[in-house]
Amino acid sequence: MTQAWLWEHWGTSRPLQQVDVMDGHPNKRTNCWSVSFWSADWTPWAALQTIATRWPDLTFAIRPLYDV
Repeated sequence: MTQAWLWEHWGTSRPLQQVDVMDGHPNKRTNCWSVSFWSADWTPWAALQTIATRWPDLTFAIRPLYDV
């Protein structure tokens, strides 16, 4: 049941791991917020799709690193 929920809502078969803010929290001086994470399958596409639908002015830039 857990795996089915993760796939439906996050687009991954396992929870994200090693989630870390890279450049600090967003503030008034910047409009960029960088987060790193490890994902079992690819990006949490389902969650990003939901966020993009609810907040259409947001922009996502995904950069996969395969050799880490």
